[in-house]
Amino acid sequence: MNYRIIELYETAVSMTKQHHKLNPKLDQEELNYYCANEFAQMILEDCIEICNQVYFNNYPDAEEWERSEEGDAIAESFGV
Repeated sequence: MNYRIIELYETAVSMTKQHHKLNPKLDQEELNYYCANEFAQMILEDCIEICNQVYFNNYPDAEEWERSEEGDAIAESFGV
């Protein structure tokens, strides 16, 4: 498996453990949902960032605030 995916998953698990410490009454289903949500969010953010990096590599004169249409489409589609 890709190292980056493992890294993101481990981060999501760590965040879930912290979340559980702050909310000890959460059941396993709620914790699983939280972990899956955080993991998916991080993957999407990485994908959006990759789109933006490719955009800036292809358009080096682009303004700092500009973003790729592809990254924007991903963000809009998933509500990120």
